[in-house]
Amino acid sequence: VEFNGTADCIVHCAGNIQFLTSENSNKKMTTKLVKLAKKLQIPLYLVSTAYLYRPSNVSQNFNNAYELDKFRTEQILISSGIKHAIFRPSVLVGNSRSGEIRNFSGYYTIVKTFYSALNSSKKKGMKLRFPNLPGKSNLVPVDQAAFYIGNEVQSLTLRFSYITNTNPPKASWVLKEP
Repeated sequence: VEFNGTADCIVHCAGNIQFLTSENSNKKMTTKLVKLAKKLQIPLYLVSTAYLYRPSNVSQNFNNAYELDKFRTEQILISSGIKHAIFRPSVLVGNSRSGEIRNFSGYYTIVKTFYSALNSSKKKGMKLRFPNLPGKSNLVPVDQAAFYIGNEVQSLTLRFSYITNTNPPKASWVLKEP
């Protein structure tokens, strides 16, 4: 990262979200930004992922390359000695009012796969049924997450935060809604 100006802080919300192939790309990006934050002597705000949550009595096992990469990313920042904040948003989805999304990644890849399976079944004259899912799905509209992060950055709040939905939809709703 080449930058010769001044800044109040760095907000790092770029990332590779490919669960199987992220390798250490997120760690590499953050390492470069930590170096820049040290040079400028400013705080770094990192948008990470709620996928790293583990109850205190559960060992730190990772389900995929993405989780391991994000964990290592956070560790680089925590051990850097610079002022920082870490945000762990839950599953980000489209705008809360318009539903608009920028790309079909993460959550939408799963939805796209479900629809593809449904369409394939219909063409073959078959019926495809999804299981009745108990519980809730913690989806957070991207504009609401951005609003929260923006407020924290603007007030220069340095803390560790989970960004979750106070009223998440039922998991069964996720499969019923278009």
